[in-house]
Amino acid sequence: PSPSPSPSPSPSPAPAPVPNPIPTTQVPPCSPVGNSATNLTVCTASYLGGTSNDTAAAVEIAPDRAVVMAGTLIGTTLNFQPIYLQVAGSPARGNGTILRMDEAGGTVLSMTRLGNTIDDMDINRVNGNIAVAGDFGVAVLNPQANRVLWSQNQGAGGGASFSTGRRVAVGNGGQVATLFNKQVQVFDAAGRRLGQFSPGGSFVEDIAIDSASGSVIVTGYTQKNGGGCTQLQVAFVRSFSYTGVAKWTNYDWSHAQAFGAQSSCADSRGARVAIGRDNMLYFAGESAGGNSIFRFNPRNLNQAAPNVKYDAYTDPYNTKSNHITYYTKLAPSTGNIVAGQFLLARLKAGGGNTIRPRAITADEQGNVYVAGASAAAIANRNPVNLTISGQTIGNYSGGDGFLLVVSPNLRNRYIWTAWTGSNTTSVGTTILGVAVSQGIAAMIATSNGNMILVDPLQFSNQGGSDIFF
Repeated sequence: PSPSPSPSPSPSPAPAPVPNPIPTTQVPPCSPVGNSATNLTVCTASYLGGTSNDTAAAVEIAPDRAVVMAGTLIGTTLNFQPIYLQVAGSPARGNGTILRMDEAGGTVLSMTRLGNTIDDMDINRVNGNIAVAGDFGVAVLNPQANRVLWSQNQGAGGGASFSTGRRVAVGNGGQVATLFNKQVQVFDAAGRRLGQFSPGGSFVEDIAIDSASGSVIVTGYTQKNGGGCTQLQVAFVRSFSYTGVAKWTNYDWSHAQAFGAQSSCADSRGARVAIGRDNMLYFAGESAGGNSIFRFNPRNLNQAAPNVKYDAYTDPYNTKSNHITYYTKLAPSTGNIVAGQFLLARLKAGGGNTIRPRAITADEQGNVYVAGASAAAIANRNPVNLTISGQTIGNYSGGDGFLLVVSPNLRNRYIWTAWTGSNTTSVGTTILGVAVSQGIAAMIATSNGNMILVDPLQFSNQGGSDIFF
């Protein structure tokens, strides 16, 4: 990590707009009555896990409105009869788990075991096939998750900071893109390899695929030392054809270019990319303070980025080297930026504090969902003024898994919340997956603490970390 520059002065933030109620799409499975900027009414909030350390990976909404969750559940079947699948190199009965739930999250439809660890999952939005990545490589399952359609071992993974380096994405045309150990492979719907290439970069964190433009998009960051900043991490978002031909690049500036842009010496990292349900490309990254390249157009350091700021939590003033979130909406075919926004937590005294993104997506209307982990404190947290289905969340005590929902133009914050329960010590929760489609939204987290529960399948943490959804 680089030494942090002094924070840039910033004018006082403008008054925040009045938040709107959360928009609903089609017919929601649970009543939205009571939703507001500070209260989120949910269908289900529950633990999943046993006495060992269980970990979340991803969540998606299937075409039939089933909620599909993936992760690692060690030694527990939740009193459900699992379907055991096996591919080359995987154990007959491992701990990698795919759970299919009904649209309200209250009924388990099926439980499938595959491999020892599942690290990522995505769904074909047309036919419902499920692609999973784990210690076994990549496997594509049928929509019922009871049959392997094709699979390939891809090695151990690695080369990422925010995960094992094993990621998978599915395009609307059925193409599957994988990221293992900083290597990209692309397959057609039948599992035939279309391309294999290295996208470059010190750390490659995530992958997305856009069937409409025939593009694979990756993000990460590169260490670029020397020069005016001495040490510097620089984020990138890169687009390639299925065979690895470069199409466009965002950010990825040289050390000298970043230093020359008003001394943009704050480290920047690309964390997540995703194609939203509106078919736009969404990027989420981190910035070590406000003096980063994210202040500028990702193709032109002489032009300000179209960043939206309207309060102290979207304007990175009075912050030091703490890592804060930056996210954007992009055109997937060109990489052109539509809008961007910083997001940071604030201490009681007003200083900026850490918030890290670990998931991003958007619904069919373009409302943006960002999730991850936050230090003290998100808006309305001091004093506590946030509720989940009418239950007041507990005081901050060591790390909130946060969910943010904003309008398509990023100008209205519909909800920004956490599920931290009362009487909690050192929670340590990170939301690792978020999905939304057809009026259903779901999130999945790894949690060590006491969380707010609503009509749960499992009433308590069973020991170590549990999946929380």
